[in-house]
Amino acid sequence: MARKKRTSSRKSGFSMNGAIKVLSGAALAAVYEVFVSPMIPLGDMLKNIIELVAGLILSVMPGMPMPVKAMGAALATINAYSLIVPLVSGWGNNASNQGWS
Repeated sequence: MARKKRTSSRKSGFSMNGAIKVLSGAALAAVYEVFVSPMIPLGDMLKNIIELVAGLILSVMPGMPMPVKAMGAALATINAYSLIVPLVSGWGNNASNQGWS
């Protein structure tokens, strides 16, 4: 007898569960950035690097609850943004100073 071919019933796209993950991660990261981050006595650049690494570790660590992983991803995104924006804005200033714009 021939075997029955199984097809995957996996749906693609953005689900309500995905939206809840994003919102919970952003909310927890915002609470961290408002209440905990200002109490860390380090310079901005060093603090952003440490928080970026901590966020990456939290987001990939197995066994962590979903909100903690989502917070780690959001924290990594926030701090990566804070590190990259000054570099990109510096490129614009260098181009205008050298007459390239």
